[in-house]
Formats: sequence, structure tokens, C-alpha cells
Amino acid sequence: MSISLHTRHIRGKVHDADASAVAEKLKIALDMMGVLQSCINCNHFKEAEEICTGVTPFNARPPARIIAYGCPSHSSEIPY
Repeated sequence: MSISLHTRHIRGKVHDADASAVAEKLKIALDMMGVLQSCINCNHFKEAEEICTGVTPFNARPPARIIAYGCPSHSSEIPY
């Protein structure tokens, strides 16, 4: 996988739109490599309902901090 991380500099400053694009590409690349462990790439998270079937009681929606940063019960194993 090849991702271009070029930014344009305007008088020594990185253009905000370019920095945002680089950040988005980096986030996607890290997710694809399994570096980021958030609810989005966890087998316990059911995205359609936005609920966790893993450790949260009653199949509830996890707190925002857990969704963003992950939890100790993160499972990235492919269930087949």
C-alpha cells in the first residue's frame, strides 16, 4: 500500500487543508495496519446499531473515549 504524504508549504507554514488530508490518510493507513484499536475495527462492535457485544453490559453503546481510543477487550480476529 502506498500513501502519499506530501504537504504544501506557504511561507514556511503547512496549509491546513493539506495537513488535514495527511492526517486522514495516516489515520486510514494506521487502521488498515492494525495499529489503531478502536471500536470501528473491533469484532465486538456492531456498527449499524453502534453497540458493543463484547464487554459492555446489555449490548450498549460504549462511551466516546472507548470508541475513539479502544479498550482492553479489543478483538481484531476475523470471525471465520
